[in-house]
Amino acid sequence: MEAARTAMVDTQVRPNDVTDRNLIAAMMLTPREKFLPKELEAIAYAEKPLQTSPGRWMWAARDLGKLIEETEVEKGERVLVVAAGSGYAAAVLAAMGARVVALEDDEERVAKLKSQFAGAADVTVAKGDLKALSGVDGTFDVILIGGAVEVVPNRWLELLGEGGRLAVAVREGNVGRARIYLKSGGVASARTPFDCTPPMLSGFDRPAEFRL
Repeated sequence: MEAARTAMVDTQVRPNDVTDRNLIAAMMLTPREKFLPKELEAIAYAEKPLQTSPGRWMWAARDLGKLIEETEVEKGERVLVVAAGSGYAAAVLAAMGARVVALEDDEERVAKLKSQFAGAADVTVAKGDLKALSGVDGTFDVILIGGAVEVVPNRWLELLGEGGRLAVAVREGNVGRARIYLKSGGVASARTPFDCTPPMLSGFDRPAEFRL
C-alpha cells in the first residue's frame, strides 16, 4: 500500500496546492487502510470519501489535506478533532507533531478509537456532545470538524484559544465551502479559501424557517 499512498499524495494532494512538507510527510506515513472497515481497504486511496461507520466518513485526501494546511498547525499545538470517526485525521495531525484530542459521541466509536490509539501518547480519546463539546477541557489551538455542517455552533468558537483556528466545511444547499475561523482579540473572523463538499454531519442542519 506504500506505493498507493505515494500515488495519492502525488496525484490528489500536491496538485491541489498542498505544499506543507510536514503535512505531506504525515499523509505519506499514515496508512489510510488501517482506519477503514476490511471491505474498503482495497479502495483506501480512491479519490472520494469513504464511509467508516454510520454517519462518519474518511474524507477524500484532497479535501482533508487542504483543510489541514489552511489551519497552519504547528508541532506541539493542541488540536481537537470533532466527530473523529475512525481516527484518520487525528492520526495525520499527530504525525505532524500536534497533541490531539479525538472527540466522539458514541460508545462504540469511542471504544474503537481507544483501541486504534492504544499506547499513543499524542492522541487522547474523549466522549461527549459534538455541539456542546462536553468531555473536553481547556481551549485549543486548532479545532477540526470531521464532516460538513450548515450551522457552526458558538461553542466551537468559544473553545478556541487566542490565535486559534477552526476548520470546517459549511454547506449551503448543494454548495460546500471550507471555512477557516481565526480568533484574535477574543473575536473570531472567517474566510473561505476553497470549495469542498464532504458528507454532512447529522444534527447540524439549519433549522427550517416557518412561513405563513
